[in-house]
Amino acid sequence: MSFGRTTDYDMITNHLIITPQWAVIPLEEADRIPHPVVLCTTIHISSDIVQSLFQALLPDEQQRALRFRQTEDRLRFIIGRALLRRLLSSYTHKELENTPFQHNAYGKPGLAPHFNAPQFNLAHAGDYVVIGLDAHPIGIDIEYLNPHFDFNTVLPANFSAEEIRYIQDASSPYCNFYLLWTRKEAFLKHIGYGLAQSPIHVPALQGTHPLLHRFGTNDRTKYHYHSHSCYLTNSNHLLSVCLNNSDGHTPAFYEIQLA
Repeated sequence: MSFGRTTDYDMITNHLIITPQWAVIPLEEADRIPHPVVLCTTIHISSDIVQSLFQALLPDEQQRALRFRQTEDRLRFIIGRALLRRLLSSYTHKELENTPFQHNAYGKPGLAPHFNAPQFNLAHAGDYVVIGLDAHPIGIDIEYLNPHFDFNTVLPANFSAEEIRYIQDASSPYCNFYLLWTRKEAFLKHIGYGLAQSPIHVPALQGTHPLLHRFGTNDRTKYHYHSHSCYLTNSNHLLSVCLNNSDGHTPAFYEIQLA
């Protein structure tokens, strides 16, 4: 494909799947981690820790948590929201347990600028909660690799013809589906739209591609996005993180100890 002058478009580079080295770090030491970083924890923690995290939520968040019928959904919400607040508190050195998140028009949460906090994005699926932190906007997505999900029904509306061939011609089509899907969603979360924008406009195959769709922005600055994907340790979950950096360096990966 001929791109013409690459400076005419924003660009996205989807890198090869990586195998990161996950370092383990206590939550209290998270503020020393350099950016960009991906932080991960499991929902399989003691009930005492869950109760402590639940108390860190705002009253409306506690009510929302209690409305989840499935225990796993409730745990993912509680752990994700409370862990995020505690991480941001460690970076800002301010108590944020009573501070509500602001949300853009598409629901992406953030803190008010005066907190001088890192940019963040949160995702959860299956057994895991993941958080991406950076000095710049960041997007992250994680999916449980469900081999029984009938993904063929969603292909035409969300993937290009070339991407559909890449998925359907694979020895494990569902793995390729989730790889491309997490790349698309991580990018859309990065730019703050989430799935309010169609994923079909986000190139997700390996390599560097022009972003021909403007995604509703009039910003004339040209950006080069980089997406990095990896399997979690049991290979049943896959995550992608989208960064806006010129060097394409991968983020650091840490497993957070909750105690």
